[in-house]
Amino acid sequence: MTFRAAGGPAGCADSSSHTVDGVHVVSRMSVEAALRAAVRQVFDDQRQLFTEGAHERSVVFHIAGHLASWVRTQLPSLAVDVEYNRWTRNEKDWLAKRLTLPGGTQVVYPDLIIHRRGRSRPADNVLVVEVKREGADPEAVQHDLDKLHAFSLEPFHYQHAVLLELPRGDRTPRWYWCPAAPSPAGPRTGTPPLAPVWI
Repeated sequence: MTFRAAGGPAGCADSSSHTVDGVHVVSRMSVEAALRAAVRQVFDDQRQLFTEGAHERSVVFHIAGHLASWVRTQLPSLAVDVEYNRWTRNEKDWLAKRLTLPGGTQVVYPDLIIHRRGRSRPADNVLVVEVKREGADPEAVQHDLDKLHAFSLEPFHYQHAVLLELPRGDRTPRWYWCPAAPSPAGPRTGTPPLAPVWI
């Protein structure tokens, strides 16, 4: 599912970026502000989805819609997609997204991404988000952390990777931003240090 919308979430900073080794990098500050604004807007407008424990896909749908507004104005050559699993090395042969994870290679469907379709360079893949409900099985959380780590490596090179935890009730959503330069050996195991999306 792809979102294209007009306008932008309130409270977002202008997109700031820089170049590293010839790669256009969107700053974490800019992406974080946009994602925070989108999550906050959904939390305020769609509170019932949180209090009733609706499936994470229902919440991600609304977050993506708000985030798409920012992308349209700040990163107009990119798209916001939900559970998008296609990619290509040569713009001809379309493949399912596969990651090498503990236990083998798997086809994956990232919960939410900001990217340029048809490409797989670091400049084309800005943000990947995996979403879990508060109290999710620790093994499922670790699996998402493994995916986020793998998405930051060859062949996808995502610039920013985030685990977003959706609360039940009125507690503030929490997130974990994966390290910008992950170790090739893999992510650290255990519970990530989740921080409130806003205070």
